[in-house]
Amino acid sequence: MGTTISNFWHLKEQRAVATAFLALAVSFGAWITRLPELQQCLELSDGKLGTALFCLPIGAVTLLPFYSRLIQRLTERKATQLGLLLLFSGLLLTTLAPTFPFFMAALYITGLGIGLTDVSMNAVAAAIERQRAVQIMSACHGFFSIGGVIGALWSMLAIRFSLALFTELAVVMALFALMLFIQRGHLLNSLVEKESKSFSWPPKAIIGLAIIGICTLMAEGGITDWSTIYMERAYETKGYLAGMGFAGFSFMMAMGRFFGDAFILKYSGMKLIRFGVSLGVVGLLLIQLPYVAFGILGFSLAGLGLSLVVPIIFGKAAKTKGISSAKGLASVASAGYIGWLVGPVTIGYVSEWQGLNISFAFITGLCVVAILMSFRID
Repeated sequence: MGTTISNFWHLKEQRAVATAFLALAVSFGAWITRLPELQQCLELSDGKLGTALFCLPIGAVTLLPFYSRLIQRLTERKATQLGLLLLFSGLLLTTLAPTFPFFMAALYITGLGIGLTDVSMNAVAAAIERQRAVQIMSACHGFFSIGGVIGALWSMLAIRFSLALFTELAVVMALFALMLFIQRGHLLNSLVEKESKSFSWPPKAIIGLAIIGICTLMAEGGITDWSTIYMERAYETKGYLAGMGFAGFSFMMAMGRFFGDAFILKYSGMKLIRFGVSLGVVGLLLIQLPYVAFGILGFSLAGLGLSLVVPIIFGKAAKTKGISSAKGLASVASAGYIGWLVGPVTIGYVSEWQGLNISFAFITGLCVVAILMSFRID
């Protein structure tokens, strides 16, 4: 644990991939914290917002059958750079959207960017683990989570000083574009064998991991996109205070991931998932209580509890016998990513039908499904 964290920045390849994780998380975190503002500007109901957010998974699914081949053709380095370019472009376009269809198109581009960036930068992290004989996957996702905190805090500061969303995002993106340009040669490419060019469905050996990923990442995505709106409505908070639920969620998830590599090496991955997701269920139950402190505490516990799920299932997928690490990682990452993007859409529709409280009760049930599935995996 201590070695991974204290020495993380000593290797230029690790600094470069951490910057990519941060770039995705900070920019999206800054954008999502101000989603209520975009909803109000476009006069969208919860149902219409859910429809618009559905363009994110559609964008990701567009490339789902081709991630492995695309990354092989471009290399992990160039695929990560292209993904971030699409992400930055899409998010900026959402802030300029004059109409609902334009907003959906911008979210589709954003989905393309997030999906490609997510899979390719995780492939970079897996390549570093193989070639440098280190355990960094959890720490990399820790940078992703702390990036969400940074993005939320930056956004709350921008709200405090009435900074336009476009300007707020442009500043963040320019900074990360410069950092990634400087470090572009240090994003490590894989040295493993090429995959078959024919498309194949995810192997049966990792279907269980994919189900856990879909369920827990639906919860994670739902909390990411709707926690600020939930805090506003359930506790009648406004402005920067409404972002404390998301900030607490992201901060505790980051802490769990920064210190998670040692626990993953020491304990059974499935035991950690059962314990952690159970803690997440407790947190999601707490937000149903009628005090703002319970909301912040509940979202924070959910972040801590869900923190190690992705590093564990990604690591196990990359080491599944009988398939290459690239195919295993792409299969589970893609399935989980769909869950991460479908979660917010589901919450929007359920909220329109029964209210936000019921929406969060629904994703609590998904976490229970993930716990039950973990008992079927060694």
